[in-house]
Amino acid sequence: MADAQPHRIVVEETPEVVHQRLLADLTPILSRQSRFELVSQNEHSLVYTRKFTPTWAKVLGVLGLLFLLLGALFFLVKRTQTVVISLSPHAEGGTEIVITGVQTATIPSYIQDDLFAPATERAG
Repeated sequence: MADAQPHRIVVEETPEVVHQRLLADLTPILSRQSRFELVSQNEHSLVYTRKFTPTWAKVLGVLGLLFLLLGALFFLVKRTQTVVISLSPHAEGGTEIVITGVQTATIPSYIQDDLFAPATERAG
């Protein structure tokens, strides 16, 4: 299910710096923790997707295997989720980061609180 509202974050760094930091720091975390893969990028956006078998398909597949071998077909069901992170210069300086799509709740908070926290907060 997609979030109704995109998450908007404004950071002080330039779009180029933000892009490099997201690519270097966020991409490995999304890959390791949420199994998102970077499928597309340019200087203004990063697009991540993940494919998985939904829980309901796994349950029906196991139950179906107990009664009929046709239940194995449920294991072929796949869902694709996408997260798009768009970057644009902010009117008052810095960069506006807009996160849209299906996402774990930790992506906006990680970007804002950990990756681009003010230097005084990161040092502490």
